[in-house]
Amino acid sequence: MKIPLTITQKGLTALIDAEAGTTNAVRIAEIGLSSVPFINAPTLEALPGEFKRLDSVGGEAAAENIIHLVAEDGSTDAYDVTGIGLFTDGGVLFAVFSHNAEEGLIFGKSESTAFLFAADITFQSGVAELIEFGDSNFLYPPATRDKKGVAYLASDADVAAGVDDEKIVTPKQLADHFIPLAQRGVANGVAPLGPDNKVPPAYLGAVDSIDTFTVASEAAMLALATAGPGDFARRTDELKTYVLTAAPASVLGNWQEFLSPGAPVRSVNGEIGDIVLDAADVGAADVARQILGGGLVTGGGSMAADRTLTVAIATAAETLAGIINNKAVTPASLASVLALLAAAVPGARQILTAGLATGGGALTADRTITVPKATAADVMAGTDDAKAVTVAALWGTLRSIGPSGHILLPGTPIVVMWGSGTHNVSHASKVYNFPTSFPAACWHVFTSLYGDPDTNDESDEFFYVSSRSQATFTGTTGGDNASFPFGFLAIGN
Repeated sequence: MKIPLTITQKGLTALIDAEAGTTNAVRIAEIGLSSVPFINAPTLEALPGEFKRLDSVGGEAAAENIIHLVAEDGSTDAYDVTGIGLFTDGGVLFAVFSHNAEEGLIFGKSESTAFLFAADITFQSGVAELIEFGDSNFLYPPATRDKKGVAYLASDADVAAGVDDEKIVTPKQLADHFIPLAQRGVANGVAPLGPDNKVPPAYLGAVDSIDTFTVASEAAMLALATAGPGDFARRTDELKTYVLTAAPASVLGNWQEFLSPGAPVRSVNGEIGDIVLDAADVGAADVARQILGGGLVTGGGSMAADRTLTVAIATAAETLAGIINNKAVTPASLASVLALLAAAVPGARQILTAGLATGGGALTADRTITVPKATAADVMAGTDDAKAVTVAALWGTLRSIGPSGHILLPGTPIVVMWGSGTHNVSHASKVYNFPTSFPAACWHVFTSLYGDPDTNDESDEFFYVSSRSQATFTGTTGGDNASFPFGFLAIGN
């Protein structure tokens, strides 16, 4: 295990003196053991909770800031250790380390066991060479290329990975993972590479001579029993040459077309001598032939020169706008549209209704929200609480607008009627009709005289409503025969 020690102030003073050359190197003679967790403070001069010291201590610098420390206790004591302290040969507490209560023990010892403590002590700076230890026969420092010590054996996986530089490879592992030198350059062994990074000819087998066969068909080519890898077959039926890449020759897949000419050129396009070919001779297009763009493609021209055909790319903004029709959408410009779609409302989202509204549902389909309308009859009845009253419904309720008319007050059962009539005092009582009948009852009738029933000759004429019903009211008067007009206003339900 690795233990980060805290050097005390007195220990630091001893190190500074040793580094300046005013004293010898700091010599560690004892290790103190503590069973009480404490704070690793440089101001400590005594080891808190110390219950034992061991003088069988050895150590050696494994690096400039690491010391490999070994301590031994062969007694029958049993104890648990949560902290340690290193003491110099002068009894000075040089350095300390402790686990806190949550971290638990550093180590423990039983009565029947001998204790051997080995740890790598780390320091913040390169002071390991300034520290010495007493003689010890049980020092086991980590092994390095320059120093004997203890090291782990590498596993096969470590050898295959080739990364860990602190483990040792055994001869068996070398034999399992590397080719023995005895197999170099021998039969059933491995051929070495020459200075040109190639296998020397001495290690190569003799090359078989290459044969060329002329056959009239594929079947004849597959029947070449004596053909070996590297041999050629010239097919007269299709004027092609094939090379055999692997045995046997009877497998068509082992033959590969050889693209080099199988024989010297005798003629070109049926012509010999100094040959000049035109476009028609080789089936080529005339240079006057044009390649032009259409649709989203622009550019082009005659074949007299290289031409470039271009498809303009819509930008992300143009793709989102969806206005132009002369550019192509690419995955990059489509990304903004896809991002917009990704931010759209999910199909599982619902539009629900409440109050007078009905319908709705998930957005996986078109939805209709409906508010039912009340009819004029519904308005007149005044009992339906699940419909909305429209202007048309109100207009269709009990009403008649004119000099003589009636109207239903919206939202109430109250009906107001009005009109006029002419009365003669000699009539005494006369029945007058309302513009229409009240649905339930007439509550009150108010009259207003438009003339003088006593014709200014008397003062005892009168006019009043003596009775009323749903459809009529009775006007009563007394006196002479004077005739006079009047108006009325009736309220009911």
